[in-house]
Amino acid sequence: MRFLAAALLLAFVLIATFDVTSAQSRIDRSAAWSRLGGSRLLPRRMYRSLPQNDYQGMWDKLIDTADSQSDVDM
Repeated sequence: MRFLAAALLLAFVLIATFDVTSAQSRIDRSAAWSRLGGSRLLPRRMYRSLPQNDYQGMWDKLIDTADSQSDVDM
């Protein structure tokens, strides 16, 4: 019985450790992208909720941001 409890505890600790590590790496990647001046794109469901005429302004803003980033890279 003790072996089963120890095995379950070990499995729980290992799973929790990998979940925390995975979440931390996602946070680090997001923070690094933000420091470079990038921004997260909206999730697909949010694009669908925008009125159709708002798409052009949004794409223009994304293109301007990309152009300014490529100017900085040079």
